Amino acid sequence: MCKKSVKHKADSHMMIPGNMSLFKARDWWSAALGEGEEFDQGCLCVGDVDNSGTGHDKVVVGSYMGMLRIFSPHANKSSEGVPVEAQLLEVQLQNAIVQVEVGKFVSCSELLHLAVLHPRKLSVYSVSGHHSLCIQSMDGMLMFFEQDSYTFGRFLPGFLLPGPLIYNPRTDSFLTVSSARQLESYK
Repeated sequence: MCKKSVKHKADSHMMIPGNMSLFKARDWWSAALGEGEEFDQGCLCVGDVDNSGTGHDKVVVGSYMGMLRIFSPHANKSSEGVPVEAQLLEVQLQNAIVQVEVGKFVSCSELLHLAVLHPRKLSVYSVSGHHSLCIQSMDGMLMFFEQDSYTFGRFLPGFLLPGPLIYNPRTDSFLTVSSARQLESYK
């Protein structure tokens, strides 16, 4: 019986005998964004924002400078070796973009829409049933919207500064990190 071993090398590749890499990162697609623009964790989302139905997700990027871009990622070169343009949209909005999200946010539509959170405004753009939004304010209030209607709001206990916030559909709860750097879950 021949026994094959998997070795872990210092260069973070799992190697199988015969120099065949089990895990290997390759450049597949990239995009250069504007110089001097600033981004945060909420400024990126992925989804079929144009409702193409092809099963190909688009990458939506928003910056603090108010620049909104939508990309259709694909391999950086065509079969002829020529670079392929992946940018579908680039638009300058009037306000800084804090977060972007793709979902079913309009009650009378089955289409996906693009929600763009600005410092003092939430905009929902047509882009295809039903998703909800949660907005975390600077004073620690969580405001919940179902489709296009405000549902309710709650304050986080011991809140000092806004931080990461994510919904876990499996447990129907929100996860956040407190100012004491502890992971907290709320239902």
